[in-house]
Amino acid sequence: MKRKVLMCSGLFCSVFAGAFILNQYDGRSGAESSEEWELYLLEHHLSARLSEMESKDLPFGPREYIRIVNR
Repeated sequence: MKRKVLMCSGLFCSVFAGAFILNQYDGRSGAESSEEWELYLLEHHLSARLSEMESKDLPFGPREYIRIVNR
């Protein structure tokens, strides 16, 4: 019984320590490039569409319950 308790405690501690070490590791090396691409997409491609769709004079489209307009 003592052997089982020691074995379970050892496994739990090793899994917990491994999870803690993996949590500290920041392996997102390619995140910067994807964030730049998203900013480019938002600034250049969607800005023209948004400015056309932001008009307050147009009635609501189908399933458009609220409209957010940047002032």
